[in-house]
Formats: sequence, C-alpha cells, structure tokens
Amino acid sequence: METTTRRLRVKRGAEQWRVLLSRFDGSGLSVAEFCAREGISDTSFHRWRGRRGRPAAANPTGRRRRSSSTPAFCSARPCPLHVLN
Repeated sequence: METTTRRLRVKRGAEQWRVLLSRFDGSGLSVAEFCAREGISDTSFHRWRGRRGRPAAANPTGRRRRSSSTPAFCSARPCPLHVLN
C-alpha cells in the first residue's frame, strides 16, 4: 500500500516570515533548497518575499485590491460619438 505525505498547514505571522526570510538571506541556499529544508512552499516564500519591502499599512489584509468599477478618468460630460463609415 502506497502512503502519501501531506504537509500540515502552519499559519505563520509577519514576524515569523521576517525571521525566515532573514535566515534565507544568510543561508547561501537556493529558494528550492531553503523551502524544502524549512518545510514551506515556494509559493508562500515568494509571496512573503514580495511583501517584504511594502509598508504594512499599504495592504493590511494581504489580499489583492479590486479596481473600482468607475475608471479614474471618467468625465462628468458625455463623450461625443464618432460614427465610422
């Protein structure tokens, strides 16, 4: 019978990721090697490394922001219609 290994999902906070990323910087390992050694996914690693330089208040939820349904360039006056022949 074949057994599969499932990783237990661990929720890490910003401070724990800061420490992990700091350890990576001094490790001399590739991202793949470091992630395998620490038991973290490379996707999470890259996501948190991308957040590193961003101020915490810029996006506190960590979710992508949706754009407004109204474009920023919208004018109060209607635009003239040009009919092409």
